[in-house]
Amino acid sequence: MKRKSNWLKNLLQWGTLAAIVGFVVYGLTLGEKPADVEAYCPFGGLQALGSYLVNNSLACTMSMTQIMVGVMLAVGVILFSKLFCGYLCPLGTVSEWMGRGGKKLKVSVEIRPGSIADRLLRAVKYALLFYVFYMSASSSELFCKNFDPYYAVATGFKGEITVWMTVISVALLFLGSFFVKMFWCKYICPLGALSNIFKFTLTFAGIVILLWALGLLGVASAWVWALGAACVIGYLWEMIYLKSKVFPLLRIVRDEATCTKCDVCRRKCPYSIDIKNLDKVKHIDCTLCGTCVSACPEDSLQVGGKRSLRWLPGILAVALFGAALWFGSHWELPTIDEKWGEYEQVEGMQTYEIEGLTSVKCFGSSKAFSAKMQKVPGVYGVKTFVKRRKPASTRCRWSASASRDSTIRWTWSTSGPSCATSTASAASTHSTTAR
Repeated sequence: MKRKSNWLKNLLQWGTLAAIVGFVVYGLTLGEKPADVEAYCPFGGLQALGSYLVNNSLACTMSMTQIMVGVMLAVGVILFSKLFCGYLCPLGTVSEWMGRGGKKLKVSVEIRPGSIADRLLRAVKYALLFYVFYMSASSSELFCKNFDPYYAVATGFKGEITVWMTVISVALLFLGSFFVKMFWCKYICPLGALSNIFKFTLTFAGIVILLWALGLLGVASAWVWALGAACVIGYLWEMIYLKSKVFPLLRIVRDEATCTKCDVCRRKCPYSIDIKNLDKVKHIDCTLCGTCVSACPEDSLQVGGKRSLRWLPGILAVALFGAALWFGSHWELPTIDEKWGEYEQVEGMQTYEIEGLTSVKCFGSSKAFSAKMQKVPGVYGVKTFVKRRKPASTRCRWSASASRDSTIRWTWSTSGPSCATSTASAASTHSTTAR
């Protein structure tokens, strides 16, 4: 049987790279400012969500859209598979293509899946995952920017990078993947580690319960213990089993009756999974990319065991990304959300919102704004929304320079003045509680 085309995967991979290039070029030529290349990064979104849950603050470079892309990635992994990795991730695409190049030039080195070297190397990405999330939550900034090869290349090595970290990560992506198939994705990528933890869904749920219990017990830095447990257990499960158990729900199914065990599927699989000896592909590396399905000469491999589901993984990848954009445009989280004084005892609290300020641009300036407002009599809290995009407007008695990037909310007691009067300029959204 003639080999079938995996056109949807190719279309999405090329389309993603073309969109990124177009996004960057537009920002450099026609845009008012350079493109935000992290705008739709799921790993950055999950870091931002972690920072928000730990500190009640949001990394200043993150928006709700980015967070929802991360959340939809998690949902996709739990229910279906690592669809983002297989269809949309630019680093995954580059890693796969570099591996093909090394194979054609006959310089590739095989690290056999399940070998001692393979199992030990998988620890690296879990160590990176712990360090990145710890640093991001501790600083309310995206630590991954220091070494992310995608961010470095997309910004022309002019972003918030640490040079030596970036040089190493770029070398590991291009050279590592050139000599060892999917080297970056299997052994280095912290998002790959996090995605595998999501694949161990019941373990992930147990970690969430552990975090909740430690919080109830008042354990200091409970999130650090939970993060450490997730990384250690995730690595141990991956090293020992190399496969998930109950989740995801969608898998490649092999028809034993028609399979000739020709081994084409393993040779074509980006991760060299030994599919011919599996009834259902539960391997931790499987992304449902469909390469094995297209390569099978006997049509013995199908998504979910049904030919009608052939293109479902790619369609789901696009649908989940679209859902993230929709939810991100309708929900928002504050950069900071702080309350002080006798907030709970004061009656008649109201919120006043003002848009169009230009000096509060991130977490640091939001904290500085909050410190100033704590000195204003009758003000009991402040929220800032740095990444909101709305037309400029100002309300109440407020002197400010307008900008379309932000909003401020004030809350006050009806027994006091109608609002606090101050002078400020900010590029974000603020909510202030005042009386």
